[in-house]
Amino acid sequence: MSDGKLLSDDQIKASSQLNSFHRAANARPRAKYCWCSAINDLKQFLQVDFVTTVLLTGLKATGLVSLGYGTKSFVLFFKKTVKESWKSYPGNNGSMVSPA
Repeated sequence: MSDGKLLSDDQIKASSQLNSFHRAANARPRAKYCWCSAINDLKQFLQVDFVTTVLLTGLKATGLVSLGYGTKSFVLFFKKTVKESWKSYPGNNGSMVSPA
């Protein structure tokens, strides 16, 4: 995801974006800017469509904590097909996870 070769910008969607510099595609770790939601509430999300089944070996949440922007916690959901319902990642039961 970080180099932009495996995922197109269209495969990364978000509930909102602060402005064009902080759009969903900028959620990649090495992007010049970052994704930032336009609203500060618990309903904001970032969605990545990998198209095929993938093995995720890590998840990195970053932010501009010094300016008050940053991920304090998140819930990880997944589904294998468009028709399936979202499921919380095994082990967290839909509860918040704090980034290390």
